[in-house]
Amino acid sequence: MDSIFPDLGAASSQMSDEERARVLEGLRALQLSLERPHDTLQRHLEIADARIGEEHNLYKLLAGSEEPLTTAALAEKRALHPCCILRYLSSVKHITETDVDTFTANEVTKTLAQPGYRSGVYHFFNNVGPVMQALPDFLAETKYANIESGSKTAFQKAFNTTMAAPMWLSFKPEFNNVFHDYLSLHSAGMVPWFKAFPLEQELGNSSAELYKAALVDVSGDFGENLIEHQTMPPLHIQPTANQGREILEHLRDALAEGSEILIDDMVFPDKGVPMEASAYDLMMMAGLGLRERREAEWKALLDRVGLKVKEIYVYSPCRRDVIVQVVRK
Repeated sequence: MDSIFPDLGAASSQMSDEERARVLEGLRALQLSLERPHDTLQRHLEIADARIGEEHNLYKLLAGSEEPLTTAALAEKRALHPCCILRYLSSVKHITETDVDTFTANEVTKTLAQPGYRSGVYHFFNNVGPVMQALPDFLAETKYANIESGSKTAFQKAFNTTMAAPMWLSFKPEFNNVFHDYLSLHSAGMVPWFKAFPLEQELGNSSAELYKAALVDVSGDFGENLIEHQTMPPLHIQPTANQGREILEHLRDALAEGSEILIDDMVFPDKGVPMEASAYDLMMMAGLGLRERREAEWKALLDRVGLKVKEIYVYSPCRRDVIVQVVRK
């Protein structure tokens, strides 16, 4: 059994994103099948202790050290932790215990030592955590009705505000900064959309044809994926939950002969949504009153405005980020 995991780790460097996603899903299912009920509950301690580790620069200190560090050495460097926290972080493989009260960095340590991932820990603990804790009571109070407004979500209950999350964050730099640092990781390691979509084939090989095209982002994201491909001047639209149909109608009316719409968004399969994608969807619903559409819902929406799906190109299997190629019916 012990030989399986090193072999799998070595093979992972040769896997495509889709293959890696399938292996992760399989390993996650295997882990859950082996867990006892008590094991399952214990996993929820992880983000809190990771937050403590970040607060005291534990990951950064271990990642920057060429040798393992004792608890005494960590205390001297102001990474002062109760031993029980270090032992726990070692047990969940955030750090590696090499000897009694002695620890070193592993790949997870090195990841969490990076500024963007450090901000991600703060974001999930400080921003997302209170919202998810407020969600059960919020849903009970609203009798589990669909959340239709960004100003009436679990976010308002969690932070005792009437403002929608983006507005509230703009007044809270300590929350907003880690959120935007975390967003910078959105496309880290992902295959760019234009590697999955046959761009030149669709637009023609002429550079003049390329510069006639504009990519219109109707995903409600921040446009970071568009900027990577400079030959196409981006036009960015950020819709609210109820503006999708109106935006598509405007785009349809603006289409020249032979033109197409490329929608860069998370689009879920009708069943079997990956964990990362479904987690993102849950956070969007709880904090912003938004949710991602399934393929069938996209097709129905497009049909109502006289459009149809020509093809769907998946460029991030774990998140289900796709390019939806849309044409007139």
